[in-house]
Amino acid sequence: MKYKLFIDPGHGGTDNGATATNGELEKDINLEVALYLKSLLEPYSELIEVIMARTDDVTMSLGERVRKANTRQADLYLSIHHNAFNGKADGAEVIHSIHGGRGKEFAHLIMNEFLRFNNKRRVFSKESNNDDNKDYFFVIRHSQMPAVITEAVFLDSKDFESMDETHERVGQAEGLLRAILSYFEIEPIEVIEFADDEEISDYAKEAVVTTVENGIMSGFPDGTFKPKESVTREQLATVIHNLLKLFEDWD
Repeated sequence: MKYKLFIDPGHGGTDNGATATNGELEKDINLEVALYLKSLLEPYSELIEVIMARTDDVTMSLGERVRKANTRQADLYLSIHHNAFNGKADGAEVIHSIHGGRGKEFAHLIMNEFLRFNNKRRVFSKESNNDDNKDYFFVIRHSQMPAVITEAVFLDSKDFESMDETHERVGQAEGLLRAILSYFEIEPIEVIEFADDEEISDYAKEAVVTTVENGIMSGFPDGTFKPKESVTREQLATVIHNLLKLFEDWD
């Protein structure tokens, strides 16, 4: 069976979304993560068809996005966002339908991945203000498939320190990939590539693959690992953090 995944990078065009502490716009970060995810899904093209709401900086209404997902009869709707609240909040959020179901299951799979780089704020749903037993959020209310909205970090607080570097955004995309594969019950495949000029032993290659597959380290956006690249203190702290989270999950 081939599944259809609809990836919706929130905002775009004239709709900037939130603004990060360094001046970056949410619409651009949403798209960056979404495109990394699209790239990571390429090895699974025979099992998952990726449908993008947008692949560049264009204005799209919520109605246009949902109509595209419904018309293409997607099996799962992933709306990628990043939060803001006057610099006064932190933590990851994932939103699902008030009716629960598989969308709620997917939301929790995503949160488990987000805990690798952020603390949990909440996995939740919200009812329409009309008290009509319908969802508040447009894309969840009108999509004909399970849909979730992700808010990985607050861009206007210290949260952003865990998502202000390229490798961290790749890491978020890798977490979303693992959640998607788990949702569709697809076994992960080895996708680490080594350039011809990267001198590395077979034992080291095995170690690299193991650390990447377990979410301890991540590769570069071009799909390579670059084993000879230097590690910054920030990257080292990220590796240690991911290891600690992995040990917690084993307990």
